[in-house]
Amino acid sequence: MKIGLVRHFKVDIKPKKYMNSEEYNEYAKLYNLSPVIPNEFLAGNHSFKICYCSDLSRAVTTANTIYKGKIIVTEKLREIPVAARFKMKKKVHLRWWDITSRIAWAFNHPSQPEGKKDTIKRINKFLNEIEKLHEDNVLIVCHAALMYSMKKELIKRGYKGDKFLRAKNGTLYVFDKK
Repeated sequence: MKIGLVRHFKVDIKPKKYMNSEEYNEYAKLYNLSPVIPNEFLAGNHSFKICYCSDLSRAVTTANTIYKGKIIVTEKLREIPVAARFKMKKKVHLRWWDITSRIAWAFNHPSQPEGKKDTIKRINKFLNEIEKLHEDNVLIVCHAALMYSMKKELIKRGYKGDKFLRAKNGTLYVFDKK
């Protein structure tokens, strides 16, 4: 079975570099509603029989641009949601918020809408479904953090594929299981 992972196109948003917790939470919501900037997509010699994509608009737009077959839109592929780990009025750098929210997610902290354990369950439930339904060549369009976690689960299942720490927007990463 071959699974292709694609991160949505770059989001067209210019965030403030410094924000307080309330502004960060608003930014996270706005990011989910913002349009994307399409880029050239190279599928190489890969072809896919079906495409699954997140129901967030940036993923749907990307999937409709790069794939011309059947697309199944699902909330199961939504990005791992983030929220400010700390409530504070002091403005700190956006990267600080991103890092502290992902650390909180990794430790299943209640400040996060979804913890790592629930994310891994969601990913494995989805992978079980597609492995049961499809024998080969599935394209998945989703999001950076979810892709990274999904890559780790695919490797645990015996897939081999492209290496990445943070997936590039609109780039294909292919995983095969013989």
